[in-house]
Amino acid sequence: MSVPTGVRKRRAIPAWSVAAGIATLFLGIAGYAKITDQWNTNLPKQVYLQLVPNANEQEHPIPSDHEWQIPASGIARFQI
Repeated sequence: MSVPTGVRKRRAIPAWSVAAGIATLFLGIAGYAKITDQWNTNLPKQVYLQLVPNANEQEHPIPSDHEWQIPASGIARFQI
């Protein structure tokens, strides 16, 4: 059974419209949370001020270049 031409047509969704949709969804949720006063934290100001200056002392564990091995398959593997 074949579908008549023009009845069922699939079109690709442009990448910019997907990005715009995600941004709109995020901004809508964040905006709603701020307007309804649910975006606040119960963290005391003294604790916040203590944590923020120390944020630069924290670092993400990143393996050095010599610990990575890229085989012929092209899939990088981490050596322990």
